[in-house]
This record gives sequence, C-alpha cells and structure tokens, in this order.
Amino acid sequence: MKGEEGEAEQIASLNTLFDVLLNTTILMSCITPFISDYIYMNLKNGVSSDNTDYFAESIHFLRIPNYKDSLLNENVERMVSLMQNVILLGRKIRDNKKISLKTPLNKVVVIDSDPEVQRLLLLSQQYIKEELNCLELEFQTNEEEFIVYKSEPDNKACGSAFGKLYATLKPVL
Repeated sequence: MKGEEGEAEQIASLNTLFDVLLNTTILMSCITPFISDYIYMNLKNGVSSDNTDYFAESIHFLRIPNYKDSLLNENVERMVSLMQNVILLGRKIRDNKKISLKTPLNKVVVIDSDPEVQRLLLLSQQYIKEELNCLELEFQTNEEEFIVYKSEPDNKACGSAFGKLYATLKPVL
C-alpha cells in the first residue's frame, strides 16, 4: 500500500481499503448508529453522487451490501494462509530461541516438499522477510535432511510391566 510495487498497485490497495472500510461501516450501522454515520460522512466524500448504492444523505438510507462470490480468489486465500503459517512459526521459533524481532537474521529456511507451496510462498516472500526481519529467505524441499527421529521408552509403563528387571533393561533400550 505504500507504493513500493508501483502506482497502479498503490491505487488498487487504496481502492480495496476504501471498499472494505465503507462496507464495514455500513454493516456496523445497525449496531453503532451514531459513530457509523459519522464515519460514513467522511467516507462519503470519496463516493460519486451518481452511485446510488453507496451515496445517500445518511448511512441508514443505504442497503446492506450483497455478498459477491466472484470476488473470492482461492489462490490468494491459500497464499495468505501459508504466509501467515510461516510467519507464526518463524516468530514461535524466535521466541523459543529467545531472539528478538528487532535482531535481523541473515537467513530463514522454509522447508516444504510441495513445489506449489513454495511457488505461493515465493509470491509473498517480501512480506515474510519483513515480518520475520530477515535478509534472505531460502526454500528447501528435502524434509528428511532436517528431521531427527528419536524414540524413548515410557519409563512408567515399562517400570510397571518389568518391575526391577527394567533397571537392567533401560541401558539397552
């Protein structure tokens, strides 16, 4: 929205934001009538007087907007969901390692064997890098390289099953 992707992208972002604010304000009008009407009076300045769907004397004279299934994009929804998961996991790992978000990381490695997931994450790479405060985002497909398998016996269950004999079996397991 800052215009980093060009003027056309900035205009599209601002139009989307305006549309969301206007429709949300209309939906809020039955719950919070006075504040919604006040917000609408400011938003109305951006609506053409020819547009009868969104231009009225008061927000209470407008109809609740219809749901438009054509505006949904499954790829964008999936990309944003994947991006959110990567960001949440990255923040969780930073918290576990006690690394502040203010400290920039040289590289973050995202591991997934699905090439479609990697393609979608590549589209949102800049956002992920900004949110995780890293300089480079690397994608790996070989999950086995990063997985360490470890199994330990349940001491309580084995102790009750084998009794005193378990003490001699434990080093072997």
